[in-house]
Amino acid sequence: VSSGEVGGSWRWDTNAVTQMELDSGNLTVQGIVNGLSDRNAKDDIELVEAQSILEKVVDLPISEWSYKSDDSKLRHIGPMAQDFREKFGLGKDDKTIALSDTSGVALAAIKGLHSVLQEKDAEIQSLREKTEAMEVQLNLLMETIGALVPAE
Repeated sequence: VSSGEVGGSWRWDTNAVTQMELDSGNLTVQGIVNGLSDRNAKDDIELVEAQSILEKVVDLPISEWSYKSDDSKLRHIGPMAQDFREKFGLGKDDKTIALSDTSGVALAAIKGLHSVLQEKDAEIQSLREKTEAMEVQLNLLMETIGALVPAE
């Protein structure tokens, strides 16, 4: 195991494999980054209204961009922290976005979208049933008209 500053970056190596590196503001990890999300570590827990979150996500500008310090060929996609903070009021400031907040917003929006799809499915099923009933009535009407019109 070794760690230390190497040419302006910080690395932690085990068995000649870089496990973690901080270089020019970019953190690279060999493995999984786990954020604490234990219910017992949280206060003031409130359920969110998923439909409201979905509407805010729909209005959230999403852009493709490069950091000024990156090569311009290195592209990213996502919201600007100022817009995210304005829409959701989350995080410590309007310059950063916590990864837990983006994933939480995305999951809430998915739940909101799921409820919209369930409503649409119910509406489609209702329209199908009405259409089938109208087809039955139309067939009966055609049979009745056919019986009333003399054959030539």
